Amino acid sequence: MPRQYDLGRLRFLLSFAAIAAGILILVLVAFTDFGESDHSKAAPVSTIAPLVKGRPDECPSDWRFIDNTELRFTMCLPRNLLAFDGRRTIPFEQLQDLERSALFHNFVIVNPTWLFPPADDGSLPDVVAPISLNVDVIPPQTGFSGCNPRAQTPNPNGVVYCVDRLTGGIDGPSVSPDGPLTRYRVLMPTLRGKGVNDAFSLYLTTESLSSYWTAQQPLFRLIVDNLKPY
Repeated sequence: MPRQYDLGRLRFLLSFAAIAAGILILVLVAFTDFGESDHSKAAPVSTIAPLVKGRPDECPSDWRFIDNTELRFTMCLPRNLLAFDGRRTIPFEQLQDLERSALFHNFVIVNPTWLFPPADDGSLPDVVAPISLNVDVIPPQTGFSGCNPRAQTPNPNGVVYCVDRLTGGIDGPSVSPDGPLTRYRVLMPTLRGKGVNDAFSLYLTTESLSSYWTAQQPLFRLIVDNLKPY
């Protein structure tokens, strides 16, 4: 004898199954969208190329390669330049670990003629003529007395520079149009795609006796060209 079916109960079960299937589909779609959205936020695609650390083989022949791991820059310098701690000069080859760490925090470099200037007749070679050089890292709000590199037009790499004439005094050098020293200021942003007014910058200053400045400009710009934050 054929089994009797309860049509009402069958309709109820079919309706319940359809509702459950719909809920399951909605849940799967929601979790799929959530996963895709979360993945896109966790791994954004950057279009800004990272800064590239300099290499020793990029230095001019017979220059010294320096990797300042404290201030995070590389640079190339003529080999006759010496570390200066405010009291004495130290050849790089003689630096002990603590001295090197101190230099990398307060990067001040001079050559022997800077401490003991010769007769100011402009006759010395560019690298031998008196040079003082300092590199630091400064925030974007740092202001300046004298020439303001922030007001200059940046080059394609965002670097700006300006030049001052200085004269010495009890409280240090001061700006003077006819001063015997020339100071070359450079700001270099430490973030690619940012300007010196928006990001921390490497701040390089070089000082020269003014009678040597014209001849030394190419030397200082070569130093700047090989200064690379990372």
